[in-house]
Amino acid sequence: MLMEALGGMRGHLSLLTPEERPAWNRMLLFIWPPLDLAPDELSDIIHHLAPLTEGLGIEQVVMRAQLPQRDGKGCADSVAAAGRIG
Repeated sequence: MLMEALGGMRGHLSLLTPEERPAWNRMLLFIWPPLDLAPDELSDIIHHLAPLTEGLGIEQVVMRAQLPQRDGKGCADSVAAAGRIG
């Protein structure tokens, strides 16, 4: 889904002059179902995916997911972000 969204953005932005392009863009990814990852692993993933946005003028990529709690009792909302992408 990320690649389709980025492709759509590239297609639309290619039709615009530099003056018509948005001043900034952000990508927000909601991940479901819950992931069996540690919060630092989620951060690693978002930093790995961020370069795919190169050339879109994206200032920030945010990933939101449900991750297991440390005490093993359910899941908690977790957010990771990579900023100033380009």
